[in-house]
Amino acid sequence: MSRTASIKKPERSWLLSSLFISTVLLAAALAAYWNSFAVPLVFDDMVTIQRNTQVRFGEFGWNLISPRAILYKTFTLNYLVSGQEVWTYHLINFILHFLNGVLIFLIASRLFGLLLLDKARCRAYAALGAAFFLLHPVQTESVTYISSRSELLSTSFYLAGFLIFMLWPKDRGFYCSLAVGITYFFGLGSKETVVTLPATIFAYDYLFLSNAEFRPVFSRWRFYLTYVAGASGAIIYLLTKGLKGTVGGISWWVYFLTETRVLVRYVQLIFFPAGLNLDYDFRLSFSVFEPAVLACIGLLASILFLSWYVRRSAPVVAFSIFWFFITISPTSSVGW
Repeated sequence: MSRTASIKKPERSWLLSSLFISTVLLAAALAAYWNSFAVPLVFDDMVTIQRNTQVRFGEFGWNLISPRAILYKTFTLNYLVSGQEVWTYHLINFILHFLNGVLIFLIASRLFGLLLLDKARCRAYAALGAAFFLLHPVQTESVTYISSRSELLSTSFYLAGFLIFMLWPKDRGFYCSLAVGITYFFGLGSKETVVTLPATIFAYDYLFLSNAEFRPVFSRWRFYLTYVAGASGAIIYLLTKGLKGTVGGISWWVYFLTETRVLVRYVQLIFFPAGLNLDYDFRLSFSVFEPAVLACIGLLASILFLSWYVRRSAPVVAFSIFWFFITISPTSSVGW
């Protein structure tokens, strides 16, 4: 009996501390976004909600295959509850944002737990990471702009799928792939950028489970097989059709060169979130030899080299950098 009590005591302590941290995070996030619940419909909200008959009359039915079907179903539920009164829309956005913060806390706790023996320190680092995520000014658009629920909802499924892989027992095979695949499906139905989830899982597997060795990763081929097949189809489509077109009337090459400067701007905003804007206006770059493009390519390459260099000595740093580039790649490479 005493042994059972000794086992349950650390679990109860972890649960209580996690509940306390979650309460503090909720209070902080609510204080940051409380004044946003009355922000009116703007920009794309007019098309996605106000004038969208499929949202207003629930015409999507049970179709889960159409682009962003899951996202529009949440808008339909909002409309059924409150019409075009915006507070319920903002409430759902806030709840999703807070949920993502909690998922970040759980993921970070697991990551640091693989490296540190001090569980209290793991929770402290994880709580700081979750607070950084929840309160960073760069998140303002996703939370307060109703149409940006696509970012919040897709992130929820993305993080849930990643956490499933992290917490799965050692034999991560077909059943693990199926479980992650369910969140993957719903994530893609929220926003297509969730397509990068398998790459993030691969990076985690390589850095933390396989100690920066590829052979152990490949031993879990049963998990990756489905996603490799899907990725192969996507690459074939990209090479044969996607890259032959344009992105908003801009060639994929010009888009790529311009995005090198955009990516550096994103990096700057992470550390120095000054000059935030809802709609940035970047001039196009047409040559790889432009000084600004060369400088940005050099900086981004240096960051990637740093992540590879410290992949064994500082896997959390390496994974954070890899994760940033992986998740941003669909929209900041050759277009989306």
